[in-house]
This record gives sequence, C-alpha cells and structure tokens, in this order.
Amino acid sequence: MAFSYAPRVRRFSSAADVVNFIVASADSPLIALAVRHLTITLHHPIAPQALQQCLSITPNVEDLILFLPPNPPGDILDDVHLPRLQLFKTNLPHQSLLHFLPTHDSLTDLCLGACGRGAEEDSCLLCVLDLMGIVVAECPVSCIRAVAHPTLFRLTGEIDRQSLPNGPAILRSIHAPLASLHALTLDFYPGDYDILQFLVRVVPQLQKLKLLERPGTYHRENHTRRAWNDAARWFASLLQLQWLEELAIRTASSITWSSKGVDREGKTLMRWVARSPRAAKRNARAIEHPALTSLRLWYRTREPAGGILTYWSKSSGVWKNILRATPPPQDTFF
Repeated sequence: MAFSYAPRVRRFSSAADVVNFIVASADSPLIALAVRHLTITLHHPIAPQALQQCLSITPNVEDLILFLPPNPPGDILDDVHLPRLQLFKTNLPHQSLLHFLPTHDSLTDLCLGACGRGAEEDSCLLCVLDLMGIVVAECPVSCIRAVAHPTLFRLTGEIDRQSLPNGPAILRSIHAPLASLHALTLDFYPGDYDILQFLVRVVPQLQKLKLLERPGTYHRENHTRRAWNDAARWFASLLQLQWLEELAIRTASSITWSSKGVDREGKTLMRWVARSPRAAKRNARAIEHPALTSLRLWYRTREPAGGILTYWSKSSGVWKNILRATPPPQDTFF
C-alpha cells in the first residue's frame, strides 16, 4: 500500500480493532505511519502492551483522542512519545499524565476529563507541570489552575465533584491575569451572583464568553434570582470587560415569561448593554458597551414548550433580533 493512499484517520472502538491494526501494520508499516488523527474509545479493558504498541507504531499522529474504561494502569502512557502531537483529548486520571505531557512540547490543544484525585488532595497534580505551550484547554473547573497561564487563548471549564460548592470562585486563586485569553466557556451555578467580578480581574481582555448554568442547590436559596436580575450591576461588570464582543448564556431562569415577548426581551437585554434609554440619548457613546455586538441566550418560559433560543446582533450598528426559536430544535448545539 502506498503511503499517500493509506488512511490518515483511524477510529478504534474495541481491543480487537487495535490488535487487528497492529497485525496489519506489521505486514505494511506504512499503514501506521500514515495515521495523523487517531481515536481510541474503549468500553472494555485492553492489555496495556497492546495500546502502547499501537501508539508506538503511529509516531506521526497529530490528534489523539483516547478514552479508556475506568481504572487503567497509572503508567499506561509513561513510555509513549508522539513527536508531532498537537491535540490530546482523554478521560485518563490526571495523575496518569504526569510523565506523558512534559515530553510533548508540540502539544497545543488539551482536553481533560475528571481529575481523579483523592478527596484529601487540594489541587490537581498537573499544577506541578509547565503547560505554557497549551493554547486551547478544556478541563474541570477545579483544575483550571493547572492549565492557566498568560498565553492561553481559549479555555473551557466544567464543574465537577472537586469544584463544589463554588466552581467559579476557584478563579480567585489565579494570581496573574490571563492576558491572552480570547474565549472562555464556563459552567456556573444559579447562585454565582458575582461571576463577572471574577472574570474582570482574571480575564480582562476576554472577547467571547459563554456561561452554561448547571442545576444545583449549593448556594443561596432563592432559585429565581440570577446575577443579571440586577441589570445596573450586570451592565457595570460587562462594561469592565471592555473587549467583550460575544456573550452567550444558557439558563433555567426566564428573561421573559412568554415566547411572544420579543419586545420585552429586547428591553431587558438592552439594559445589559446601556445604562438607560434616557441616558443613552444624552451620551450614547459614554454609556453603551464599546465592543459587545452579539447576545445569544437559551432560557425557559412558563409555556408548555418551555424554552427559547434567541440571538440579538448589533452587526449593522443597531441591536436587532436575528433568531428566535421556540422551542429550540433538539439537536441544537449551544
């Protein structure tokens, strides 16, 4: 088989797939050398030697997605080196990556699952590593300190067991601002009323922000109140994120109770981007957000449909409702 015609993308979903690939590559090594994008998703255990051999014969892999069943050997990747690796996504406990990550300087995109550390451990074990080469990171909120550094460009933080009860507050422990962070996706709880205040200090030059509400009763008892209910304070905080262009929020609360209330919805959202209609007439430039041009929200109503996906844009210079779906399609990716 010619190298140029060997598949560059391989996906294995069983140990048998991995073994068959090893056997085929023994007869024609170019099969393994051609692989650039490798996905291994296993629901049953695999012999560590088979996995290690599979990775050792594919040194040109650039993207590796590796999902293994629970409790894999802690050293399963210790002797694996992929010199061209750029993207790595895995559910392995972070302790299993302590030897693997430092030997891959080419790595720029890192997506991690649950940390796996014990309850007695205060921080993610990856905090001891220098991950300055990572540009795009996705990890549990409780592990953000391990991947946070001044040159990080995009970050996604998901609430996990170690994040409870106050996920976003973990951002307080990041001492140096993430000056290069361009896009942030962050889980939050309904009671995280001061979430924007955290972000103003840590990510002052943020341009794209997506906030995904997670259900929970870990905070105050008022289940209807959200940070944006105090519109004046919400606007003041957004104003401090002066480079912010896009804001997206998914919440179980309501912006307006009726799916037909586009005008009421608009009035509410305009209070997020300007101090007040009267003040805006006097000095619009001074009180409008200087950069925000996109508002995307997914919220619920009291109606049977139960939800609204709405998109407001200022790309034309004036805020307009561009999209309104009630309810949002089931396959909607927010």
